[in-house]
Amino acid sequence: MEHKTKAEEILQAILDGLGLKAELQVEEREGAPLFNVRGEDLGLLIGRQGQTLDAMQCLVNAVAARGNPDHRQIIVDAEGYRERQKRSVEELAIRMAQKATEE
Repeated sequence: MEHKTKAEEILQAILDGLGLKAELQVEEREGAPLFNVRGEDLGLLIGRQGQTLDAMQCLVNAVAARGNPDHRQIIVDAEGYRERQKRSVEELAIRMAQKATEE
């Protein structure tokens, strides 16, 4: 898949530009390519509340989609950050629902 290769090149260039020693792992998740960055000190890559990670994902998708009508949305993650955040929000929702039913 050409867009995976292009996305991988873009992500690697960003990581190199930031001076991060990290590796990219690619897998399919829910029909979309997931690029999970693994390494140390990835806080810079994630940013405050995941904003830098979101911006990087947007940039990679914009470049990979250019001239590619078959482009599928690419997900960019760092050390499973997105899954941890999803789990945290789900746990909060459950606690709030329990609290609401107790009152």
